[in-house]
Amino acid sequence: MHVFQRSGRGLFGALALVFALLLTPWLAPPAAAAGDDDDVDRTKVWTKVTPAGEVVVMGRIKASAATVREFLVDAERAHSLASTTQQVRATRDGDCQKVKLSTRGIASPLLVETRRCPTINGFTEVMLSSTDFLEYRNEWTIQQVGDYVLLTYVTRTVPDIAIPESIINSQARRVLAKVMQRLAVAVGDG
Repeated sequence: MHVFQRSGRGLFGALALVFALLLTPWLAPPAAAAGDDDDVDRTKVWTKVTPAGEVVVMGRIKASAATVREFLVDAERAHSLASTTQQVRATRDGDCQKVKLSTRGIASPLLVETRRCPTINGFTEVMLSSTDFLEYRNEWTIQQVGDYVLLTYVTRTVPDIAIPESIINSQARRVLAKVMQRLAVAVGDG
């Protein structure tokens, strides 16, 4: 595991990159505690970092899986949930999309090109090329549970900058929780 990444981009570039991070089933969300009935219709979001350095964000949203999938099928719209996305361009590549993503950095934009494909339960995205990332992959999983959708977003993003991975992952948890909340609003549960 890379504790410190190499590069001359510095701390500010790394922190800006963290805000640009986006979008596998894991653990079911905790059951509602007694007395939480007034809270039952609200969107819930949980985050964690796995021992492998993956950031996992789960959300329970009152919507249909079809509605959520319809929103997320458009890579440009999905990536635009992050306020740090400067530019995103997706082009058709068979059943998939090739995505060119530019996110806000301090000195210059941070760039990555990916291939985003539908899966049975959501979408997966892997890096094709980048000079700003050593590793970049993510996956959305959409699961209908009664009147709710359980969304799971798992990402492993290793920028090529000299910042402890723990700081990058901590910031990614906060940013991705906001992405999940924005998605809930976009599909009508906010």
